[in-house]
Amino acid sequence: MISQMLCPFTESTRMQFFKSVAQALVDFNELNPIAPLQLLLETLNAKKSLPVERLPIILHNIACYLDCLPLEAGLGPGAATWSGLLTQFDGLFRRLVLMLSSIEDTLPLLRIMISVLKVPGIQQSKGLLDPFSKVLSYAIQNSTLKYSYLIDLCYFCHRGFTRDRDKHFLGRTIVFELIQVIKFKTTIPDSNLLLLLHFVLQDIGGALPNTVAMEQIQNDVPSIYNTNASDSLRNQLFEVLDFLADFHTLSKIKSYNKGLQAGLNEDTLGGMLKCGLAQYVAIEITKGNNRENRAVGRYLPWLYSAPSIIQQG
Repeated sequence: MISQMLCPFTESTRMQFFKSVAQALVDFNELNPIAPLQLLLETLNAKKSLPVERLPIILHNIACYLDCLPLEAGLGPGAATWSGLLTQFDGLFRRLVLMLSSIEDTLPLLRIMISVLKVPGIQQSKGLLDPFSKVLSYAIQNSTLKYSYLIDLCYFCHRGFTRDRDKHFLGRTIVFELIQVIKFKTTIPDSNLLLLLHFVLQDIGGALPNTVAMEQIQNDVPSIYNTNASDSLRNQLFEVLDFLADFHTLSKIKSYNKGLQAGLNEDTLGGMLKCGLAQYVAIEITKGNNRENRAVGRYLPWLYSAPSIIQQG
């Protein structure tokens, strides 16, 4: 059923259908609402190879069905049932990671990840974080993301796990992708680059100015969304300073530009990136200086050095 519902259905019809199915199964004693998912995942994982042509429809339907389930309220099945479902998702995502290049739209995967992170008992399935982070990295590099997806992924990851290393796993993945870009090791769509930068700034209390590329971002995200992104980037602060100090950054950004519309942001992207990172450094150094009064000397030691005679002249 979930795997065979085809594209002629509108999105509203699809969602209404899955809501009806989920509600009917809630009231049905012989079958719980997650049973259709369990059967589908078991069938997919039993196949030698996943059906590539039908996979986009299957993934979209899984994402829609999960959106119709009151995951956080609980559905009645015991912990063992949830554990079995999470095990099947783990197996599926580990296979999907190996064929991401053949999946044109990764947004259903991100929606599934958000829903799975809400499932009761997710803290017992930390093995899911590795394939989830790989899917997220691929989506950052190759898709146009929604800012709300980044926030939801990090928030539910932070809420669902107990160890700090696991809580901030996806947040560190986002920061890693940002660092790879400013080191010119990877390229990502320029809209995603602005999203990642704003994601870090918002965590530390900063913000980028409103632009056309930033229309989908909410600047009033409540403080409950603790992503730890700014703390993760603090460990790479010297990389950020090297990027800011490089006189050729703007020209490099132009040549590495990967905008979906060629040249759309090529004259402004580098400037926004430098300004945003400079804002992050300023806030971080200010916070660090309040803590120990040595942050400026550690990160900007040249401020304490007298200029040379030539410079003075």
